Amino acid sequence: MRYSFRVKGNRRLFVAYGLILLLLFLTAAPLVILPGIAGMFIAVLFGYFAFQMIRMLLNHIKSFIMTHDDGITLRFPTSSLERLEWDQITHAGIIRTPEDKLVRFIYAEGKDRLATIPEEYNRLEDLDEELKAKTAWYELSQEKGKSIQETIRPVTKHADGDDESEDSDEKDKEISD
Repeated sequence: MRYSFRVKGNRRLFVAYGLILLLLFLTAAPLVILPGIAGMFIAVLFGYFAFQMIRMLLNHIKSFIMTHDDGITLRFPTSSLERLEWDQITHAGIIRTPEDKLVRFIYAEGKDRLATIPEEYNRLEDLDEELKAKTAWYELSQEKGKSIQETIRPVTKHADGDDESEDSDEKDKEISD
C-alpha cells in the first residue's frame, strides 16, 4: 500500500506557500524600488531563496512510504529511495512528543537506519496496522529536551552501552577459543 504526503488541509504547506509568495514579491520589489546593480543583486538573492523553497516543497510533496509483501520502501524529502526488508526492521511505533504530537518511527538496528514519519501522511492508521503485524511495535513518550534518537535508544541494543560490552564479550570468546 502507498502512503503519500498529505497536501489537502495541511497547515504547514499553507505557511510554505505564503513564504514562497513573500519571497517572489521580494524578488520583484527591489527592481522597482532600487534601480541598478543593487536592486538586481537583491532580486537575484530573493529569487534564489524562492527557488530553494519551491524545490524543498516539491520534494516534500513527492515523498511517500510504500509497503510490500517483503518489505517497505521509503522516499523522504532529504534522502533517496530506501528499501528495507521486514526482517531488517527491528522497531516501529509511535512517539508522543512534549507538544502532544504523534511521530511514527521505523528503525532497522542492523543498518542503524531511523526513519521518522510526521502526521502529514495519508492513512497513517493503516500503516500502523501493517507495521504492528510485521514488526515489534512500541508506544513511547518523548521527554522535553530529548531527541527522538534518545527516546528510542532504551528499547534498542544500544541501551546503557550494552552493545559495546556484547562486542567485547564476543571478541574475548573468539580470542580464548
